[in-house]
Amino acid sequence: MRGGLRLLALASALLAGCGGTRPRPAPPARVPAEAVHDGTEYLLATQNPDGSWGSCDPCHVDEIYLGTVATHDGFGQATSALCAMALMQVPQDDPRVRTALDRGLQCLAGKAPALRQTGDALYNVWGNLYALQCLSRASADPRWPAERERFQAAARRQLESLARFQSALGGWGYYDFTYQTQRPSGEHATSFTTAAALVALDEARRAGLEVPERMTRSGVAFLATLRNGNGAYLYSTGHRFYPNNRASKIKGSLGRSQAGECALSRFGKAGPAEATRGLENFFTYHHFLDIGRQRQWPHEAWYATAGYYYFFGHYYAALNIAALPEAGRDRFAPRLTAVLLRTQEPDGSWWDFPMYGYSKAYGTALALLALTTVNPS
Repeated sequence: MRGGLRLLALASALLAGCGGTRPRPAPPARVPAEAVHDGTEYLLATQNPDGSWGSCDPCHVDEIYLGTVATHDGFGQATSALCAMALMQVPQDDPRVRTALDRGLQCLAGKAPALRQTGDALYNVWGNLYALQCLSRASADPRWPAERERFQAAARRQLESLARFQSALGGWGYYDFTYQTQRPSGEHATSFTTAAALVALDEARRAGLEVPERMTRSGVAFLATLRNGNGAYLYSTGHRFYPNNRASKIKGSLGRSQAGECALSRFGKAGPAEATRGLENFFTYHHFLDIGRQRQWPHEAWYATAGYYYFFGHYYAALNIAALPEAGRDRFAPRLTAVLLRTQEPDGSWWDFPMYGYSKAYGTALALLALTTVNPS
């Protein structure tokens, strides 16, 4: 008996010495400026020689479905556009930022729009919409007066490509498994891809590009059909037939709903009340997003949450917060900031889903965009 007590005491002492019974020390407090600096350093250090970001290097076996290797054109353009947009918003006191940004924009403007990979895979829409958004911003930015026409011309090419891949139902998606028609059928058009495309189209028209009204009208109408009365957004077209599916509940929709509210508000179909309700849900049930972050497989977490729209959702949440009256900004901005500070990696990056060699680049870009939107310098 005494021997057993001695062993128990020894084990307790060892655990105490290893921190087993002691609370872990809290990480040192950080401020947004430090996180932005470290994230910026990460993007500067990982830019490719041609000015782009990201790579086709696999993260693990059985990576996400490609269609063909041409998918990487779409992934690469989307990632590079997000990184360039992030560098537009970070402090510009370091000349390396301007150099990297110039290289990134020149690379993006010099590439043809990413094309459809196969009949069933349309990942090119991500490259089209984010390149359109980035180049539209750059064309309206006074820092590049000599490049305005070139950036606008490149943005128009991306706009034309995005228009070609708008589905017959009005929305955008990145799969068309069943029909594989020349114009995507829309069977797999998704709420979050459509929302992101509409936000990009709004920025394009604000930058002076001629955006066909029928294009935005049909996109908004499609997106509205995927919005439930409680503010949750259905995943895709087919989910309209089972709107109480776990992925379509508020807790499963958190990563998509912020983009949806952002898009509809830009086109006068939602306002501060809807944005506030969406943000309340976002932070009340945020732990379900955390459960899905950095998992290897899409939709394996509760409520079918996928890691790849973790920072995507936070970026559009930041845009929604920034559009609120001051009281709303003061209420939600610190909460978003706290999430972004605690999810930054030791190397300065952010990432949410292992997708080839793009994870840290697009995650860092989205996080920097969100941080600098709610914490403007």
